[in-house]
Amino acid sequence: MDKKLVRGRSISALIAASLYAACRDTETPRTLKDVAEAANVNRKDISRCYRILQRN
Repeated sequence: MDKKLVRGRSISALIAASLYAACRDTETPRTLKDVAEAANVNRKDISRCYRILQRN
């Protein structure tokens, strides 16, 4: 993973965003709220990291 991608972001939020992206790719019905509650990470942080992952 690119170091500038991780800079200023929590590892937990990046992992949760990766999990959410995998769920979307495999069409597994999980909402961002479901992932946030399971990972105990703020939904907004996961959303930001997900957008970053999508751009790269």
